[in-house]
Amino acid sequence: MSDNDFLYSADEPLTVPDSAMRLHEGIIETLQELIKCNASSPLDTEFRHAFNRALSFYDDFQKETLSANKKQASCSKGCGLCCYHWVEDVNSFEIQIIVDYIKTQMPPLPETFSGASCGTAAMLIRALCVMSARSASIC
Repeated sequence: MSDNDFLYSADEPLTVPDSAMRLHEGIIETLQELIKCNASSPLDTEFRHAFNRALSFYDDFQKETLSANKKQASCSKGCGLCCYHWVEDVNSFEIQIIVDYIKTQMPPLPETFSGASCGTAAMLIRALCVMSARSASIC
């Protein structure tokens, strides 16, 4: 593949194949399940399973669409580039899931996380990703 296979211009609309449209329907159905599940926390098993299923559908949707258009994502597993730029759209429930992951998978966690607001937690997570080689798996 050439460097041009990674480039995308808004002037070149991507074709969404039927296989990706079926995955899109799965995304919508799963998000509707999330709305209806009445989870008390994003750490509830039902919520996490449905959220992970939606993310999986979305990953497959992207792969199908890129493949059909003979394009490739510019990053791959373990890239970590997202750890070095400001992520503009992080939901509070995503922060809770990330903090829980860090608490359970990367102890000991700095005490600062325990009562941090979502904004503070996001900045701390970002700093942790940048400073810790162990965090590459979550970035």
